[in-house]
Amino acid sequence: MALLPIQGIGIKGIIRDINPIELPADAISNGNNIRTSSSGVGSAFGYEVLSQNPVDFSPEFNIHNHSVDANSPVWIVCGSSSIYAYTNGWDDVTPVGIDTDFIHMNWTGCNLGKMCVINNLEPLYYDSILGGNMVPLPFSPGVAWPEVDKTFKVIRNHNNFLFALNLTEGGEHYPDGYRWSHPADSNGIPFTWDETDPSGLASRESLGGDDGAIVDGLTLRNSFVIYSERGVDILDYNGDDFLFTRRSLATSAGILATNCVVEHSGLHYFISDGDVLVNDGTSIKSIMQDRVRRQFVSEINTGSRKNAYVVKNDLHKEIWFCVPTGSTEYADVAYIYNWHTDAWGRRDLPGNTPHAAQGGVVLPKVTWNTVTGTWRGSVRTWGARKLSPENETVVGCIIDDSSLNMLDASTANIEEATSFIERLSMPLEGIVGHVTANAIYPHMTGTATVQVSIGAQDFAGGPIQWGAAVDFKPGKDRKVDVRATGALLCYKVSYTGRGSWNLTGLDLDYVLRGQR
Repeated sequence: MALLPIQGIGIKGIIRDINPIELPADAISNGNNIRTSSSGVGSAFGYEVLSQNPVDFSPEFNIHNHSVDANSPVWIVCGSSSIYAYTNGWDDVTPVGIDTDFIHMNWTGCNLGKMCVINNLEPLYYDSILGGNMVPLPFSPGVAWPEVDKTFKVIRNHNNFLFALNLTEGGEHYPDGYRWSHPADSNGIPFTWDETDPSGLASRESLGGDDGAIVDGLTLRNSFVIYSERGVDILDYNGDDFLFTRRSLATSAGILATNCVVEHSGLHYFISDGDVLVNDGTSIKSIMQDRVRRQFVSEINTGSRKNAYVVKNDLHKEIWFCVPTGSTEYADVAYIYNWHTDAWGRRDLPGNTPHAAQGGVVLPKVTWNTVTGTWRGSVRTWGARKLSPENETVVGCIIDDSSLNMLDASTANIEEATSFIERLSMPLEGIVGHVTANAIYPHMTGTATVQVSIGAQDFAGGPIQWGAAVDFKPGKDRKVDVRATGALLCYKVSYTGRGSWNLTGLDLDYVLRGQR
């Protein structure tokens, strides 16, 4: 009899691009509704309703903005014909008299100090200082954007500048054109975008070249990065008469869609065509290759790829790459990258979640009467109302019922879900040594009673003879009695329900049956 300890299961994440027989013992070859961490791998699924708008307005985009009172975060939720601000209640902030035929346009937005700036048919900003109103963003003093017959597809901030990307002016489309505004005063808006005004620093430029249309842009340290369909350009701030110097970083790697890039610790993570890439300002490389890239490419619905988006989850050191799969129109799956462990997980999203963002959520006070779970499992403090990193979560809007939902719920889940990990083709004595597995000792915590299955293969890629699933209750059970004989062993841990589980390792009890 031999006992094989396998430690650190899941820390390497899901690896599907490499044949399972080539993987180390602590790697997993498949999984869903899981997250990785330095403590192993565990369940991650479900959502919790934050608030439901009493009016069905088909939300298509939401962004987060801190108001003057740091304890009252404002969520701006943009729909097909109206705009709402949510704090402790819903307020319709659609400007009076503005064209509200938004349905065929895509929302973009950013935070400029305490101002939340958004764009669709016309740029708007939410003034949280002066009463919380959504008002048109002027092109120049006293002049609105429609008056100069100019629109654009994407608005982003860089320091105190605003950038307008992918321009249409005077009825002509300039897909590689972009503008920057005069820098705004602190917590103010730019006084002009007019490049002909000698008193301002605004400018209008064009990328040129063959990189295709501009799709998005984002600050990277002291530079502003412009992402096109087939290229990446960087504007370095130099402070001279030209303000920004442009350099080409890539001409063969573009971005998949708008809202598909985020920044963390001086790096950009973005979805490209068939890959997830990281940009450090001097080079671009894949972080998905040889792990889950093939599954990612095969699952994504290319017809709806413009609805993909990326969101950070700082609390868990994660970046969520959210994509529509199969025949779905909006993102229903998140490929989750943990930047601390450099590993991948995967989870389902609620159906029809067109966009999500990270931001603060004001939670009610925790008392002896309202606390749930255990002391050890609690992640909130007594009497807490002020925002902290633990109040930062991922919030998404569901288009079916116009609701805001915490997509990383820690206390309750609206729906049951199935989470699992699987490892196939694991050689214990080389591929010529046949073994019989007798028992598994999982190193597991959680509230869920999981099902553990074991199987065997006679050769790599051969059929798997799975045994019956056996229940295992963390904190109560010590081992799972199993029986499987073969040259390669397989195991699966799965759970369906609302509970949680976390696996850090296991001990496998087996007997060598000789070589064949």
